[in-house]
Amino acid sequence: MVEKQPTSKGQLRLVVVVLIGLAAIVLALQNREPVETKFLMFTATMPRFALLLLTAGCSFVAGFLAGTLRRRSS
Repeated sequence: MVEKQPTSKGQLRLVVVVLIGLAAIVLALQNREPVETKFLMFTATMPRFALLLLTAGCSFVAGFLAGTLRRRSS
């Protein structure tokens, strides 16, 4: 039986995923202090890294929706 060797593209993808994971861990460890965030009439206290991830997630969703709506209108 011949073993399939990982492709260089697959290895590159693995390296990128590992680096992103390590960067996320460093981000979480360096930004653990709580911050108070006010939005409209709501106030939330959360670790800074959670606020950063929430902001990044909302930005991703907004960009995805904008791209989807733009493609549909074309």
